Amino acid sequence: MGKSDQAASLFQAIEGKFGKLDILVNNVGTNLLTPSVAEADEGLWDKLLETNLKSAFLASSMAYKLMKKAGAGRSSTSRPLRPGKPQEAWGFTVVAKAGLEMLTKVLALEWLRTTSR
Repeated sequence: MGKSDQAASLFQAIEGKFGKLDILVNNVGTNLLTPSVAEADEGLWDKLLETNLKSAFLASSMAYKLMKKAGAGRSSTSRPLRPGKPQEAWGFTVVAKAGLEMLTKVLALEWLRTTSR
């Protein structure tokens, strides 16, 4: 889901089968066993943010079109955010999910403005 062609294929299939979309739960993610955030390399950072955050951006932008066509819709994040202990290799996921939470809030406000006119 971190690539636009993958997300587009999914939402085309949804539209083809159901004709609309009522809800989006941004819950795609991975948490690879990683070093600390400070010790990670750029490639790992890019992969985790692509999977945990960019995929939600792509899904949200494509879901919006289907939801707007139907005149309604909802979006949600998956879990509360809490930093973990360093040995839990949780740092990347919390960073990406914090971005996901804010992305969801910003989109909710933007979508509200465009659908309440």
